[in-house]
Amino acid sequence: MKKRISLYSTILFVIIITSCRKSKELKTPSGFRYILYTSSNGIKPQPGDYITISLLARTEEDSVLFDSRKKSEPLRFSLDNIPFPGSYEEGLLELSKGDSATFFVPADSLYRYLCIAAGRIIPREKTLFRKGSFVRYDVTLLNVQNYVDAEQEIAINQGRLESAEKVLIDSFITRQTPPFIRDSSGCYYTRIISSGGRKISAGEKVTVLYSASFLNGLSFDTIHSQRNPYSFVTGSGKMIPSWEIMMKKLFSGDEVEFLSPSSLAYGEEGLRNMTTGDYLVPPFCPLLFKVRILSAEIQPQEASLDTSVTQ
Repeated sequence: MKKRISLYSTILFVIIITSCRKSKELKTPSGFRYILYTSSNGIKPQPGDYITISLLARTEEDSVLFDSRKKSEPLRFSLDNIPFPGSYEEGLLELSKGDSATFFVPADSLYRYLCIAAGRIIPREKTLFRKGSFVRYDVTLLNVQNYVDAEQEIAINQGRLESAEKVLIDSFITRQTPPFIRDSSGCYYTRIISSGGRKISAGEKVTVLYSASFLNGLSFDTIHSQRNPYSFVTGSGKMIPSWEIMMKKLFSGDEVEFLSPSSLAYGEEGLRNMTTGDYLVPPFCPLLFKVRILSAEIQPQEASLDTSVTQ
């Protein structure tokens, strides 16, 4: 189960359709150019502010990388830092609330930042960052909030979502037969098959079949073929917390069903599709897993992990 995807990775490739209003070409302090379509003289964001934007990202060949118009709500995030000179975040500091613009971010800079600096070994030709080209970010700055006001609003919303999650979990658990046991960490589980096999230890390669669903029964990920099971290394930090917690309780050959609260899964950020930005798992969403342990064996340090959706 992959750790949550960072918001920057999600919104890096986003743009919106721009209007045909009168525009002018300008440059940011670092020298990269942008086209300003509106100038509202509204509030300008400062580092640390929360901003809400509409955004669509595309290459010079018009390959759409991300389109926020397909979402139910615009993107909102904290403008914490400028990752590199000429990034679209730098351009956002030049806008006022209500402005729209197109930023031309050098593809070379994006490749260096996202691939080379991040330690990802991805050949240039396998990316859309064509040498010497630009990625166009068409942006509308919808709102600007200072840190204090935004955090207060977020805290209120989070409290409401946390309360709703607790009600959902309590309602689900009371209907289960046989009953689920509550772990001290907050996980709920019921052992379907107790194999009496060897207890799983940290550092072992565990091979499983599993299904993952929401509490309404809707499945979002499953691996059920013994020809292509899922394997991971326990204690490697690559799994969501609830999986690591449950592995400490299980034996090779066991089958278990467990409920993970969002705090032990994808939390307040949820899990997004890295390409589209759509939620695979919404924020504050409890999850239900059914896992069958096929085998557990000690592996060398370099044991590699599979790349399932729920990793």
